Amino acid sequence: MIIIAGYTRTDAEKRDGAVEAFRGMVERARAYDGCLDFSISADAVDPERVNLFECWRDQTTLDA
Repeated sequence: MIIIAGYTRTDAEKRDGAVEAFRGMVERARAYDGCLDFSISADAVDPERVNLFECWRDQTTLDA
């Protein structure tokens, strides 16, 4: 299992729009065989933070 986790920062008033802009990418990633989870979400505490999380079955599926 491969887990990739991190975050990025943006202006608080732009955060929700930034998360929404990645909706299509999240949907496409989740459709891949081997993608166990993929998420780009607004942080519950910090209004300027966007959390990134990916979980893949193995390196081969991540590379594909």
